[in-house]
Amino acid sequence: ARRDRPGTEGVVGPLVSVLPIRVLTSAGSFGELSQQAGAALSRALAHQDEPTGTPITPVLLSIQPETPAVERGSVRFELVRGLSAGGAAADLTFLVRAGELQVEYDAERFQRAEAEALGRALVRLLEAGTAEPERSVAELPLLEAGEEAALIVTGPALRDDRPATVQQAVLSAALRGGIRRVIW
Repeated sequence: ARRDRPGTEGVVGPLVSVLPIRVLTSAGSFGELSQQAGAALSRALAHQDEPTGTPITPVLLSIQPETPAVERGSVRFELVRGLSAGGAAADLTFLVRAGELQVEYDAERFQRAEAEALGRALVRLLEAGTAEPERSVAELPLLEAGEEAALIVTGPALRDDRPATVQQAVLSAALRGGIRRVIW
């Protein structure tokens, strides 16, 4: 993390900077999305000193490579656990190191169970996507069968004549309100 800058050779501790990566989710397959993310990361790293104008995202993903212990004489340096800021650096932060996922979250925005569920969903998505990279991103599972069943609501509140798309819902509301022209 920015150890190539002059004067950082003697700095002890982590140097952390956030590099926003924009990836379009319109990719068909998980493999295509992974290739887009890799290309976006390469472009961002090549231009990391240039201002991006991209706002910091409320969700961070930090993948920390496995680092071997370093020994100098009788002193041994070893990263014993994932890096943590001691609190949420963003609304939601996923830290990945050595196959372990740590989730940090803003306690004013998320409850612990919600943050843990989002972490499980990320793991499920990545496992399914890496197992079947040709599979469409939209078809990858985020929920376990039990979680999905709990979210499906049936009863009198749902009508069979509800709009199938957001556009149909907006148009229906506009027509009911007497609006004759909608620009989308």
